[in-house]
Amino acid sequence: MPDATTLDTSSLATNSLTPAAAAHDDAHAASAMDEVGLMAPVYPLPRIELVSGRGAWVTDREGNRYLDFVSGIAVNALGHAAPAVARAVAKQARVLGQVSNLFANRPAAALAHELAEATGYPRVFFCNSGTEAVEAALKFSRARARHKGLAGRDVVGFRGGFHGRTAFSLSATWTPSYREPFEPLMPGIRFGDLNQLEGLDTLIDEHVAAVIVEPVQGEAGAIPATAQFLRALRARSEAVGAALIFDEVQSGMGRCGTLLAQQQSGVSGDFTVLSKALGGGLPLGAVLMTTEAAEALAPGMHGCTFGGGPIAASAGLVVLERVRDAAFQARVRSRGRRLLTGLKRFARAHASVAEARGLGLLLALDLAKDATFDAASLVRACRDRGLLLVRGGERALRLLPPLVVTPAEIDQALERLDAALTSFETLTPQKEQSS
Repeated sequence: MPDATTLDTSSLATNSLTPAAAAHDDAHAASAMDEVGLMAPVYPLPRIELVSGRGAWVTDREGNRYLDFVSGIAVNALGHAAPAVARAVAKQARVLGQVSNLFANRPAAALAHELAEATGYPRVFFCNSGTEAVEAALKFSRARARHKGLAGRDVVGFRGGFHGRTAFSLSATWTPSYREPFEPLMPGIRFGDLNQLEGLDTLIDEHVAAVIVEPVQGEAGAIPATAQFLRALRARSEAVGAALIFDEVQSGMGRCGTLLAQQQSGVSGDFTVLSKALGGGLPLGAVLMTTEAAEALAPGMHGCTFGGGPIAASAGLVVLERVRDAAFQARVRSRGRRLLTGLKRFARAHASVAEARGLGLLLALDLAKDATFDAASLVRACRDRGLLLVRGGERALRLLPPLVVTPAEIDQALERLDAALTSFETLTPQKEQSS
């Protein structure tokens, strides 16, 4: 087990550490101390230095092993050092590397074909990341509105939504602490409440060019949108001529038990954004779109130097082949039910836990408002017991294991999380067990 002074990695995609937590982490010998003074201070430094991984496990510089339920923040769908991905990347790297967007390459064309066949979206644009893909989808939506002669240019997002860090994607991201340092941002952005049907007609009017929504809000703490809500968004978007964008950067590529989470509601968008797991650990993003949505686009309107490069696309082909398989998706749903059942048991047994929620293997445990400890403290307590988790929202912990996680590994993670929760119970009394 790792020692009790291990660095907190919970803030990679959330808030900064408290001064006390930072002091706690500064003392850890396995931290990458050479980052301090060299790296831009946009992450809490120093951090745990991971040196190797296999499947659902990683090892730090001192040899401590951790069960990794962060997975590169939902990136490593096939686990660390997936042999098939490694073989595909090595093979392609020996043949052809970067070619730019001035030339075609066979792996990108093959991946576009497979994505179109698997998802039903006939057109694909490749880039490097989720935020780039969202940026492109928002730009394409405004171009679509202009092309169709529509008046609308506004964008509707939802509170709790996270869409990235570039200018347009950040503007459509609700979290005030992410937005405020960079304001003024893009104009014409409005926000509604997820799963709130009342007032949609006012929120989405003829001045709106695009509606962007996560089928499961990842960073907010695995909050699913209801099928009824997504259907209402589809209907209202069509009524005013706006494009519906599904941000499936975190929820897509099989993580929720279907290739796309939207498929479980029976709704499709004009655009769907993918990244994270798509590249198997390499930077790769994609905008999937309908033929109608692509009609507004023309050469020179947008581009990406590295997007759909042969090496990343080769990795993407391997991942897509695995996660589109019906039996693979059924296993994800089964493992997700196993993990969620355990988390719901904690919600009944621990007074500090308010709720367990999510879809497939995109899950979260939400702490009670009156819990005597915060999510960052619980992340550290889990890490000290050999389990890596990441925060989500104000009080939640996300559980994002590799999609190849085994039932035994799920049970181990639950045991370690339960032990971490129990360690706080001198301050937070245990609930009475429900029958």
